[in-house]
Amino acid sequence: MTRTVQRAAYRLRAYGPRFTPRRVLNLAANRIAFRRQASRLRTMPSFVTLEPTNHCRLRCPLCPTGSGRIRRPRGFADSSAVERAIDEIAPFAFRISFVGYGEPFLHRDLLAMVHRASCRGVLTSVDTSGTLLKTQSDVESIVESGLSEILVSLDGATQESLEKYRRNAVLEEVLQGIRSLIETRRRRRRRSPSVCLQFVVMKHNEHEIPAIRRVARDLGVDRLRLKTCTSWGAPDPENYAPSDPALRRPTSRASKSFSRRCLFPWQAMAIDWDGTAVPCCDDWDESVPLGNVFQDGGVRSVWQGERYADFRRRISTDRAGIPLCRDCPILLPEEKSL
Repeated sequence: MTRTVQRAAYRLRAYGPRFTPRRVLNLAANRIAFRRQASRLRTMPSFVTLEPTNHCRLRCPLCPTGSGRIRRPRGFADSSAVERAIDEIAPFAFRISFVGYGEPFLHRDLLAMVHRASCRGVLTSVDTSGTLLKTQSDVESIVESGLSEILVSLDGATQESLEKYRRNAVLEEVLQGIRSLIETRRRRRRRSPSVCLQFVVMKHNEHEIPAIRRVARDLGVDRLRLKTCTSWGAPDPENYAPSDPALRRPTSRASKSFSRRCLFPWQAMAIDWDGTAVPCCDDWDESVPLGNVFQDGGVRSVWQGERYADFRRRISTDRAGIPLCRDCPILLPEEKSL
């Protein structure tokens, strides 16, 4: 089966049950607006990333949070405000991803948020380091929450390799957490959450690709994602870039992808822990704030507001003039067929 067919099958399984007339019509209207490059929308976002927190216990050197380069305040999303946002988004959105520049499971109400969205028919996902999947109670709660997918970042097949980047992570603890989660799901005869193992390919671990394939197979995860490395503007990216050029992510200027138009502002919204909406999840320090969904009248008000409209006009006419978008890593190939 080709990678294209595999992806299509995965998306059909994941999104099929979420196809309601309102969501389909909303997505179609967003796509039409994108094709017309309309700046003012009368729709809602079809996909949302929502940051529970930007706190993290790991010290990953390229990550803005782990390296200490992030300048915006640190905190935890207000649970009541998140619930209101979920209720507003749910009739229109296919997916809410609880992810940002922190460890989502540090938020004590994360799974309550997930449950609220899942009960409203939204596909939900969480990206995690896996370091907090420590007890049977933890994994039981995850399975019971209705979470659709959990992505566990594991950038090493050995402890030595893992801790070179995921500093403070313990390999065996992460592996045991994944085993417990899969076993609990099997025992309870649940199909979710789907478990994706993500391996970011870097200089110190590129030789471990065959080993991580074996780890994924032995664990019984549903999917292995081999991801190219991004630096988020860190000062020493070459220390982590793979030696093999085929495993590197190209720069925007060197890639044909730079000529592609960005769909994100027309169909997706990224919300930081304090409610600030930004153009996409790569705006880690809120360089382009577009409003606050907790304070400025909600998601619809911000999405259909003047600041979002102005940004859509700017990215349509002068993407290279926007520092955030000039060297965008999002439009470049993230996954490698290896």
